Amino acid sequence: MSHLSAHAIDRLLAHVKLLPTSNWPAVMYSAKILHVGLLEDLFSASGIKFRPCRSLAQQGFENAESGMGVCEIEVSNPSAFDVLKHWRRSAIFQPVRSMFFIVSGTTKEWPQAMHAILGFLASLPCEVKHFVEFHLFVEGPAGDVVLDGSLFVDLIRALMQTKCNLFSLYTGDLSFGMDTEQLTMDITTSPIVSPLRSITIESSILLEPTFHRSLLTWFAAASRSLKSLDICFGQPLSASWTTFIRQLHFPNLYHIRVEPLDQTCLAEILQNHPNIVTLELSNLDSLSTFRVPAIRLPSLGLVIGRALDVDRFLRSVTELHALHISLELQVGADVIQGKTFDTNAHLLLLQSLALRPEIADSLTITFPDLDSFTQSFFPTPYSRSRPENSLRISSIQIVLQVECGLKERSVKELLDMILTWLPLFPCLEHVWIMRHSGEVGDHDKGSFTSAVFRAMPHVIVRF
Repeated sequence: MSHLSAHAIDRLLAHVKLLPTSNWPAVMYSAKILHVGLLEDLFSASGIKFRPCRSLAQQGFENAESGMGVCEIEVSNPSAFDVLKHWRRSAIFQPVRSMFFIVSGTTKEWPQAMHAILGFLASLPCEVKHFVEFHLFVEGPAGDVVLDGSLFVDLIRALMQTKCNLFSLYTGDLSFGMDTEQLTMDITTSPIVSPLRSITIESSILLEPTFHRSLLTWFAAASRSLKSLDICFGQPLSASWTTFIRQLHFPNLYHIRVEPLDQTCLAEILQNHPNIVTLELSNLDSLSTFRVPAIRLPSLGLVIGRALDVDRFLRSVTELHALHISLELQVGADVIQGKTFDTNAHLLLLQSLALRPEIADSLTITFPDLDSFTQSFFPTPYSRSRPENSLRISSIQIVLQVECGLKERSVKELLDMILTWLPLFPCLEHVWIMRHSGEVGDHDKGSFTSAVFRAMPHVIVRF
């Protein structure tokens, strides 16, 4: 091809691009110049996307490698997965920061996409870091179809051979079964040391003991490096899940979220990870009457969850050796007829804190529009003594969850209600207010700040 002019090559490429993309590879591998000329268009036609991404340092990971790529790749269309191998063989192949795979959860496309991903991972040399983050989303309508979950075991095996730092898996309500003949990994014979630092799995595959064994293999290799653990599925507890939870032990773990939990699992998790900094809670319904033994959590700095769950946690732990915790209260999605702010749960939590005021010094709370409250929350001139009067909260961050362009009046109404609430906190020094969608208007900001200054001149307000 070296004897052809640039004009001739351009015309040849233009002619090839008129053909179906399935015919392009035969031409691409006939000459390097054709390979380079067709590859980017093949990416575009198949739906592979390259885009800038945030670094790990921006997401709270220290010492992120400055030499890694600054872009991320997203593969979602079924035809795009087959193109991965052409990218791997190309001259423009280079490390990326993050890889996102969105796989269709159908019986035909699911195995095809996964085998393409596994083939791509197998082609990477182990001694080189080609990506930092690996994200897999499996999408599809929940139904009677049961997908092959053994492909997740193969994926864990493949990722253990890479230098992946962050792994996330989301499968919605899809169901997975496990091939009983699938070979499992023995955690006692694996010599690999993994740099894995964060793992998030929200999937029914967590019901499978075979997958537990695969995870434990990876966890054993990453026992010193793992910092963040987030694993949950919306199913009842099983004996295998409880056994799996008991085997988790990471000396350097700082963030943990595990669901479902019963009293035994919660107690063991907290006892095995005394140095956690962030604890995220959800669906602690079974803990309403249980008492966890005294647990020393000297590093605990943030507890996240619905008011109901945070309250049950504080009531369950009879002696919590942790002070000055920040609480981040989330709102639900379907409390009562679409109401998202459970007033009773929030008031019960404040009462629990009033009994142990030394525990919390910072509060993050989300307020939706007033129509979404299950009942009145803010004080009135006729209110009796409130638990806030006994708290030592010094800073409050308020998130206004009012959609942009909808119920704009709710923002002002909420701010007016908040003005009646803040003076209840005797130790308050700082207030941050943000809007979940959009900005608070300048006039509302000014009016609110002035009103706070008149009532509490020592309090600093920031929007």
